[in-house]
Amino acid sequence: MQTSIRTTHPVVASFPQAATSIAGDYISLKNYAGVTIYILLDVTSGTDDGAVTITQATEVAGSTTKAFTNWDFMWANLDTESADALTKTAVTSGTFDAGGVTKSCLYVIEVKAEDLDVDNGYDCLRVNLATVTNGISAVLYVLHTPRYIDEDGAKSAIID
Repeated sequence: MQTSIRTTHPVVASFPQAATSIAGDYISLKNYAGVTIYILLDVTSGTDDGAVTITQATEVAGSTTKAFTNWDFMWANLDTESADALTKTAVTSGTFDAGGVTKSCLYVIEVKAEDLDVDNGYDCLRVNLATVTNGISAVLYVLHTPRYIDEDGAKSAIID
């Protein structure tokens, strides 16, 4: 199946900025089967790292939230300047540490909408990155498999 702007929906969670306690925007998976989260992190000096977590919510305003721990791996490239391979990496209790190297890194997290606590109304999420000293980061959500497509493309993910 060909991927196109009609079958995926990119949403910027966090523009490039100093990696100081970043909480991405909330997105709704109500109209999508899942999301791939891309975290780009460039650590210019030192080897500090910061915890990456995901928070689920019942709405994009984020007034009712809880931790999302229903994932046990992510994909990582800890040196994007010299390689493009991603390594499957274990995640413990819904968290992993990003950074830890003076390199440009890429982390990829895949979340299926059905893995959220949908029975209790949780269909939104956001990614969180704790401070990485001397780091610059950006986060992109790419939602996929829309439930509905109209002539203008896929439905918004930032509106409930």
